[in-house]
Amino acid sequence: MDDFSDATGWKPGHTEQIAGAYRPHEYDLFRRFVMRRIIAMKDPEAHLDSDKEYTDWAALDRLVDAWLAS
Repeated sequence: MDDFSDATGWKPGHTEQIAGAYRPHEYDLFRRFVMRRIIAMKDPEAHLDSDKEYTDWAALDRLVDAWLAS
């Protein structure tokens, strides 16, 4: 986010990190290697050859509902 803000000069009033997925079957060799290292550090219980959804869909729904209400 800091790189984005530095590049654009725009500082959002609010940010959330609630979405993401690990999909090793979609990655090239280099990206798979890097992502396996990251996932192994962040989620030691993860099976590194299987896809995993990390998105907190309920949190995303609440965030969008709050944004729409404001």
